[in-house]
Formats: sequence, structure tokens, C-alpha cells
Amino acid sequence: MKKLLSLVLALTLVIGGISFGTPLKASAADLPKEHKEALNYLNEIRRTVGIKELELDPYLNKAAQNHADYLTLHGLTSLNTDDGHWEDSNKAGFTGENPGDRAKAVGYDNSWVSEVISYDDDTLMKTLDGFLNKTVIHRDFLFSHADIKIGFGISGSNVVFNIGKSASEVTPPEFFSYPYNGQKDVDTYFSSKWERPDLLKKFGVSKSGFAISYYTPEWADSFTAKITDSKGNDVPFYSDEMGLVHLYPKQELKYNETYTVNVKYGSRNDTWSFTTKSDPSNPTKQSVNVSAKPTASKVLVNGKELSFQAYNIDNNNYFKLRDLAMVLNGTQKSISVGWDGEKYAISLESGKPYGEVGGELTVAEKLNTEKATLSTSIIYLDGKEVKLTAYLINGNNYFKLRDVAAVIDFGITWDGKTNTIGIDSSTGYVME
Repeated sequence: MKKLLSLVLALTLVIGGISFGTPLKASAADLPKEHKEALNYLNEIRRTVGIKELELDPYLNKAAQNHADYLTLHGLTSLNTDDGHWEDSNKAGFTGENPGDRAKAVGYDNSWVSEVISYDDDTLMKTLDGFLNKTVIHRDFLFSHADIKIGFGISGSNVVFNIGKSASEVTPPEFFSYPYNGQKDVDTYFSSKWERPDLLKKFGVSKSGFAISYYTPEWADSFTAKITDSKGNDVPFYSDEMGLVHLYPKQELKYNETYTVNVKYGSRNDTWSFTTKSDPSNPTKQSVNVSAKPTASKVLVNGKELSFQAYNIDNNNYFKLRDLAMVLNGTQKSISVGWDGEKYAISLESGKPYGEVGGELTVAEKLNTEKATLSTSIIYLDGKEVKLTAYLINGNNYFKLRDVAAVIDFGITWDGKTNTIGIDSSTGYVME
């Protein structure tokens, strides 16, 4: 009887108006569009650097929203609070002193919760871009390979990300970096005013070149690093190590310049390159958004009609690579889709079975015209680099169908009378 009474009390306990143990259900499909874009964009980058994707957790989502509401209710900002991660139990809206307590208060089953906060943005995408490109410690939290759950909260200009559920079974990548190999449009500088604590203070400066992060699970007493520009000139830098290695170029990086980084850490000897953004004073070099309209055509795969979330850009149809691999699986055109950590690229192997990761062939209930930007994804087929035209739409890469058909060699047909695209795994690709 005592155990039963304890259980009833646990299920009915209310902390700050939040029922403890109340079952919550949510999926990416339930999120507002803004949340989907942020989740997809972050996961696209995590996939690119070789880290497991994050999953939406309804409890972390609720805990993050509660804390964002608390910050707004009390007018807390970076200017008037020393630590916005803590709540006062004597104030209205209190749901827990720290991130772990707040997550447990709504039913989260793990006490390990990291939290990052922005006080100055009013959208999730602005906040995410800021965490990735204007911070170092906050960025590192988003790249924790062992954390696989996330929740978002937004209230006024306060945005809270809760990340948790440490998963020891997740195999860490051999290494990853940010900027990652082949990344383009990288910012040129980092400012101490963007993040607290001030990571540049110990170097006696308030501004540096764009901060570079490097991670490997190996342990070593020391490391060496080198940064060079496209002409082979050495770029001097400051450095520190706080779980991840951070390199801070002493001067602002040049526009439209490719930099190569080498880090030797333990037995690791890793090299990668990235390119900075174009000079904003020269608009002809800027990235251009194009319009991507939902594909209105019917799609037949080996004679069977299937639904795809696909887009039409300049009269060409663009599909997700994993969707195509899924429908070709088990045919003579089967391909596996993986990640090559050494080359920082998507790796395709012909004739291999496709391993489902979840989310393939998912179609949103309502598709709208979206903005698309050219993707910088690098693709290897059977160890050789192939060129595929791709666009980034809401955080996902969409590849030109005919480009994919040409390199994998499956048939594509078009019936203008019935507005039908045909995908045929029994034949090879024939150029238009």
C-alpha cells in the first residue's frame, strides 16, 4: 500500500504548475514549421560532420519552453542576470532550479541535460546560426556526439535549447571539425562580445578570426596545429583546449579565401579545408536563393505509384537521396548511403543494400513553395567523387533526379500527357 501511495503522489505532484510524470507525445511532424527548419538544419550539419542526428523529445521541449517563459516573465537578459540557467523558487513561473530539475519536473527520465540560451533573437534559425557561427562553447554543446535528444523553447527574444539523453552506446566519430571539410560561406571573424564567458580575454584581445573547433575521442598531453591560406602562407593563431581544441586566428580571415587546417593530436593527423564567405561589398558574389515548388508530377517506381516529398527548380525535379535509395533497395540498382568521415562526404556504394535510418519517404501534409540554396555536399560513388546538383531546402539536401539516375544508371521516363515521372530499375539511364 505504501508503494502504491507513493506512485499516486508521484503522478499527481505539481511543480510550478507542471504535472510530474504526465505523458507527452510529440514528433517532428507535430512541430511548427520554424522548429522543423531548425531541427533539420542542425541535423544536416551533424550528419555532415559524422555525428548521430538529434531527436525531438517532448519533455525537453516542454522544459525548454517553461524556462523561456520564465526568462521573459521576469525580463531576464544577458545584461541583468549572471546566470540565466538558474530559477528562483520564490518567483512566479518556477519549474526547477537548474536544467536537470526542470526536465525531471515534466517527466524527463534522465538527469543529464545541457542547456544553451540566447537572449537576443526572436527566431530559432537566428539563434541556431548564432550558436554555430558566433559562439564556441555553445557550439560545442550542439556537437556532443553522445547526446541524442533536443527540445526547443522560444518566448519573446529568449530562446532555450535543452539537449540530453547521453547515449554511451553511440560510437564517437574519429574526429570532427567546425567549420567542416568543404564548408563554404564561413564567417571571417569571432567577437568576444558574442559569448559569455569571454574566451578571448585570456589572450588580451576582443576579436579574432573565425573560431575553429576540433574534436577527437583520443587523449593526448598536447597537440600541434597549423592553418594556411590558399597560397600556403601560415596563419598565426591562439589556441585552447576545453574538451575540444579551439583555434582562434589572430587576424580576421580574408573574404572568399580557402583555408587549410591540420591538427596532430595523439595518433591523429587530420587535415581539412573551408572557404570564407564572399565580400558583402561585392553583391555579384553572394549566394542566391531560388524558388523550389513542390513537384506536381505523379511518380511511378517500376510501375507502382509512390509519394515523394520532391521539389521542382527551373523545370528540374529534385529528390532526397535516401528516398531514392529506399525505393531502389532490393533491385539491381541498389545503393548503400553512408558517411565517409575521412573525406567528409556522402559515400554511395552500388550493388549494396540500403540501410534504413528512419524518415524515408515521409511527406508533409502540406507542401509550400520554399527557398532553396545550392548545396556544397560532396558525393563519392564507389570511392570516386561524382558531381550532383543539389539544393538545401529546410535543412535537407535535394538532388537533381536526372543527375542521380545518370551516376547510378537507372531509367528515367517522362510522360507529358499524364504528368508522370517514371523510375525504372530494370533499365539504364538514357540522356535526354
